[in-house]
Amino acid sequence: GRELITSYYGFGDTSSGGFGATVECPGGIHGRFGLWGKDEEDTSSNFKELLNLVQTVEEEAIAGHL
Repeated sequence: GRELITSYYGFGDTSSGGFGATVECPGGIHGRFGLWGKDEEDTSSNFKELLNLVQTVEEEAIAGHL
């Protein structure tokens, strides 16, 4: 059967120092929150938002949730 997995991001203002994302799947809700490092300090908020989403999906796949 099919399963619906939804990723929400934007639980933090990427133009400042923090980020956040939530993934909702049949097994539960997983959250990811943190602060940007110096490498991302000079990048645009659009880049940070996309990076946040990509890293969240990658981490969920590694954890076996996808």
